[in-house]
Amino acid sequence: MPTNQLLPFATAGGANVLAPADYSALPARQTGFVAGVAASEYLNTVWRQSSVVAATIGQFVGDVGGFDALDDGNVLNLVTSFKRSLQNGALNFAVAGGTANALTAALTPAPAALIAGMEIDLQIATANTGPVTLNLNGSGVLPIQTMRGGALSKSDLPAGSIVKLIYTGTAWLFDGIAYSEVPIFPAVGATIFVRTDGSDSNDGSSNDAGHAFATILGAINYVKQRYVLSGGGVTIKLGIAGTYASPGIISGYVGGINITGDNTSQSSYIISGSGAGAMIGASGGGALGFFGVTLVNNNTSAHTTFFASGSVGSFGFVTFQAIGANTLQAHVFASSGATVNIGTGCVVATGCGFCWEATSASIVFSAGTTTYSGTPVFAQSVAFATMGGTISCQATTVMSGSATGQRYVATLNGIINSSGQGANFFPGSVAGATSTGGQYA
Repeated sequence: MPTNQLLPFATAGGANVLAPADYSALPARQTGFVAGVAASEYLNTVWRQSSVVAATIGQFVGDVGGFDALDDGNVLNLVTSFKRSLQNGALNFAVAGGTANALTAALTPAPAALIAGMEIDLQIATANTGPVTLNLNGSGVLPIQTMRGGALSKSDLPAGSIVKLIYTGTAWLFDGIAYSEVPIFPAVGATIFVRTDGSDSNDGSSNDAGHAFATILGAINYVKQRYVLSGGGVTIKLGIAGTYASPGIISGYVGGINITGDNTSQSSYIISGSGAGAMIGASGGGALGFFGVTLVNNNTSAHTTFFASGSVGSFGFVTFQAIGANTLQAHVFASSGATVNIGTGCVVATGCGFCWEATSASIVFSAGTTTYSGTPVFAQSVAFATMGGTISCQATTVMSGSATGQRYVATLNGIINSSGQGANFFPGSVAGATSTGGQYA
C-alpha cells in the first residue's frame, strides 16, 4: 500500500487556529510576519493550510497513482508522481456490469452529479446484442447513442473493448464512429440470412436462429444501413421454408439486392403482404430480384410487384399469386423507366387485372418457360404495354399453359414483341389488340 508521509497539521477538533474569517482579515496574510512575536494561532493556521494541501496531493498520488509521497524534500519526484497519477485516467475509468444491453458502472469516488460534457472510459465485459443503456453510480438509466443520436446496433460494443462516452444531459454519446456506422463494400455473393425463428437484432451472418434476421425488412434495413451496394450486390437468403412478411416497396439504395428461397421448392418459401400500391417492389434506381419464392398479394387494390423510377426487377423460379378479386392491378407492373427481367421457372398461379404491364418502362423475357397454372383469369389482358412501354420476348421464350382473358393490348406507342412467335403467343381466350400507335410483333 502506498505511503503518504505528507501529513496534515492542526486538524483535530478545537485546534488552535484562526477562524477562516479572521485569517482572511489578518494583515500579515498579505505581507508576511515581520520582526516580533507572532501568535501561535496565526502560525498554526498557516501551517495547517499548507500541510492540508500537501497531504491532499500525497493522498492523491497514493490513491490514484499508487505512488509513495515521501517527506524527503524531493519536489521533482512528487511532481512526477502527481503527473503520472493524472495520466492513468483512473478517476474516469469503470468496468461495465449489468447485462449486455443494460449496463451499470461505478466511478470512484461517485460523481456528485452528472454534468453535460462529463466523460467516462468504460470497459465492456460482454458484446451488446442491440440498443444499450447505462446506469452510472445509480444516477438513472440513460441510452447510449451514436454521435448522430441513433441507437447502438449489435456488436457496436465488443467484449473487452474500452469505449469513451460523453454525457449530454439526456444520454451518453459513443465518442467516435460505431462499427454499425462503417459502410461495408460487399464482395460479390455476400449473403444475409433471414429465418422465421430469427431476430431483427441479429446481423444475418449465419443460417441459424442466433444469427439470422426474422424479417426481410429487418435484413433490408440492415443492408441499407451497413452496405455500399454500388460495387457488389447482396443476397438475402430465406434460410428455412415458411411464410415471410413483405417489406413493401423498397427505396433509398443503389445497387442490387436479391431475395432467394429455393429454386427447386419455390412454393415452400412464401412472401406475403397487402401493402398499398403494391405487395412488394422497388423504386428509385435500386435493383431487386426474386428467386425460388412464391409471392402472395393479399390486397385486391394493389399490384403484386411494382418497379418504378429507373429501378430494375428480376424474377426466376417465382410463383405469382393474388388473393381475391383483383381486376385492375398487375402481377408485374413496370413504370417510369424501370426494367423488369423475367427468367425461366416462373409460374402464374392466379389471375389479376393484368399479368404483365409496362407503362413507360420495359419488361424483358429471357429464354426459358413461364407457366400459367390452372387457367388464371385476367380481367384486362395478359400483356399490356402503353405510353412507350415495351414487353419483349426471345425466340426461345416459352409460354406454357392457358389463361382466360385478352391475350395482349398495346396502345399509346406501347410495343409488345414476341420475336415472331405469333398473335397467340401469350395465352388467353380473347384475341389481342393494338390502338393509338401500339404495335405487336
